[in-house]
Amino acid sequence: MSCTGHIRITLCHALGPLLPAFVYATNTTPLLRLPLPTRKQPQRLQGALFRDMAFVNSIRTYSEKRLIGYTREQLFDVVAAVDKYHQFVPACRKSEVVHKSDNYIKANLEIGIPPLLEAYTSNVKLERPKIITASCIEGVLFKHLETRWKFNLPPSVYSPGEVCSLDFHVSFEFKTLLIARLASPIFDEMVRLNVSAFLKRAEKLYGPANKVNASKTITSGSEHHNHH
Repeated sequence: MSCTGHIRITLCHALGPLLPAFVYATNTTPLLRLPLPTRKQPQRLQGALFRDMAFVNSIRTYSEKRLIGYTREQLFDVVAAVDKYHQFVPACRKSEVVHKSDNYIKANLEIGIPPLLEAYTSNVKLERPKIITASCIEGVLFKHLETRWKFNLPPSVYSPGEVCSLDFHVSFEFKTLLIARLASPIFDEMVRLNVSAFLKRAEKLYGPANKVNASKTITSGSEHHNHH
């Protein structure tokens, strides 16, 4: 240990059986650095520890509704192309389809940003062009992960051949408090960027979106549901 006033924590002892799910930095790059207590800063360190102890694992949800300048069929096909996710979905490093039919896809996915990576199997149910639901199974980090895309007909003032109403919802819960404490900042941000990534993919495939009056229907929000 050096005398620089910092402790290098590699998380190896803390994570134990979770090691296969994590990719660690090299020995020259500390993953986490905590200041050693000194006579001048005991209160600061104590406050940081109490904040960590107060962190509660919870079910996180994020919803987004908006009018989109693409048809239901176009957006459905973008979301259903699971094998292409590694090309455009934020922090998706692998997307391998192992089974596919008209209404079902089974895929092996790997998402995350080192040092936190999650490899899991996704069951994807398809009802073209209305809805796509994806659920995580056989994962290490998540106790629950479900994503739902609903592609609805637009208000009557719009042509369904130009616009659709998108209803996006995702909910997830980590398996342990430790995982939640480490992974929440990364996955919270990934969720918020998700819809935009798919719309950029649609633009690449179909060209610029048709114009809509975005102020008519745009709502988004996130919630945390704590366990009692």
